Amino acid sequence: MAVMLVQKSFSVANISYIVSGESKLSRAIGDCKAAVRWVMANAKKYHLECR
Repeated sequence: MAVMLVQKSFSVANISYIVSGESKLSRAIGDCKAAVRWVMANAKKYHLECR
C-alpha cells in the first residue's frame, strides 16, 4: 500500500509503537501521537506538505 501511495505523490511514514502489558492501548496511542508530532515538526526539513 505504501508503494501505491508514493506513486500517487503521497508521503508515507512507517511508525513503531510499544505495546506494554499494563495499559496496552494508551501507550500505543501516545507513541503514535508522538510520531505524528515529529512528522509535523520536521515537515519543512523534509519538504512535506501537511494538511
